Amino acid sequence: MISFAYDKLRRVTAVTVALPVLTFLLGYLRPVFAIPGALVFLAAGYFALKSRAVEPGRDRTVTFTPVGLAALVAVILLWGWLGGLNGFFYQSSDWGMRNAIYRDLITHTWPVVYEQKMTSLTYYIGHWLVPAALSKPVFALFGEGVGWVVARILLWLWTSFALVLIALDLMVYTGADKPWKKILCLVVFIGFSGMDAVGAWVTDRWREVTAADVLHFEWWRKDYQFSSMTTCLYWVFNQAVIPWLIVMNVLFEADPRCYMFWGVCCFLCGPFPFVGLVILMAVRAGAFMVRKSRAGERNQTLRALFSPGNVLLFLTVFPALAMFFLANNAAAGGLISGITNRPAGVSFLYALQDSVRIYLRKFLHLYVLDVGVYLWLVCKRRKRDPVFYAVALSLFILPFFRIGRSLDFAARSTIPGVFVLMVYVLEEGMYDIERWRSFPLGEKCRGLCLLGVFLVGLMTPGMEIYRGIYNVRQAGTVLLEDDTVHTLDDKDVSLNFETTMYADSAFFKYLAK
Repeated sequence: MISFAYDKLRRVTAVTVALPVLTFLLGYLRPVFAIPGALVFLAAGYFALKSRAVEPGRDRTVTFTPVGLAALVAVILLWGWLGGLNGFFYQSSDWGMRNAIYRDLITHTWPVVYEQKMTSLTYYIGHWLVPAALSKPVFALFGEGVGWVVARILLWLWTSFALVLIALDLMVYTGADKPWKKILCLVVFIGFSGMDAVGAWVTDRWREVTAADVLHFEWWRKDYQFSSMTTCLYWVFNQAVIPWLIVMNVLFEADPRCYMFWGVCCFLCGPFPFVGLVILMAVRAGAFMVRKSRAGERNQTLRALFSPGNVLLFLTVFPALAMFFLANNAAAGGLISGITNRPAGVSFLYALQDSVRIYLRKFLHLYVLDVGVYLWLVCKRRKRDPVFYAVALSLFILPFFRIGRSLDFAARSTIPGVFVLMVYVLEEGMYDIERWRSFPLGEKCRGLCLLGVFLVGLMTPGMEIYRGIYNVRQAGTVLLEDDTVHTLDDKDVSLNFETTMYADSAFFKYLAK
């Protein structure tokens, strides 16, 4: 038997999420900043691993047979393969640009600069940095043909490794001590989604979203969405997978002394999910402060909040990453000449709609169908959980904001909240199954409703998987990598991915190589 407890998973997770940050510091900053920054980050990681404070009742052990663990890994690998992570299956339309970014990280020196356009690649590149660094020597030795195949496989393995850690964390967190519980964890992780199919039917957009060239239920409401787990993996894996892994570890932690370590690792891979993570951490830190104050232990609160790791990272590494992202065109503010006729920077989403009333009506349809029903069905045992209310409120408020001209912030800042809601649904499902025979009629009806909502939600990830299978059958091949962009070298300047006149930005002027 192979055993997993949070202590073991925490150490592996800390190394996994720290590697992109270390790679960025050493690969992007001048040595005078890179070496001290890396040492500070390693010291913060040491303090994070040294501290051990797990939520009561979560310090469990989950065991596997070698065959069972191999089956878990195989399912995760298959899940990623069907989303095109290794380039040997159909890839969604976002992959064209993501493949170009990944290739440029491999073929260009760091920081990635496009001299002919006087721009730089300024994007949430953290998820790609480790496989890109490993792929660089392969490109140098064997050329782009072999190198790109190796690079795609490394990205698939790297992503799958993080997904396996998340699945194991879920099983430990929920106490999955029986085979059916482990299977349920995996099914809910892969299949969790809101009732987008109902939304498409109610708004009379069923034919549109099920058309052969679309096959994507979540576009029934084009101006905002709460993405399912599978949708995130197949479209925005680079800003979802590592934030998921970090959210799981924040849920395990009983105090905030490691929050800046987890936060910095999330920030590099997903600054938008980082906003949702900060809300989660702030609420949990507030609840910790209240508990300690009532117990007369205020000194422990201060020691946890102002731990060496938190202070060191807040004063050093976090500002460097913030300077990098603030150089991005979409975050710079003002009008970016030649890129867009809309203001960049932060704005209220509803200001671009016909009216607040119309916006709210449209958004409430989505909120109720995708998260509201779940919140109602799991609320009975969560009434004293402040995180539950933070999730409900953040999922309602965050979609009101936008950064730049796209809706990425509205859709991606909610990734942590949707993930926590998925954990709630998983725990509620386990609770219902174990106690089903003793439930009164009312509780059984609630449990059946939860099952029904989840089964309807399965149609969304089912459509994501089916879209790939459909296109592979139509093309008669699995070699459907999206190489339409190839590189950003010769493309028009992008609002979301680049910095115009990069040499004038503070990051490239003072910190970058």
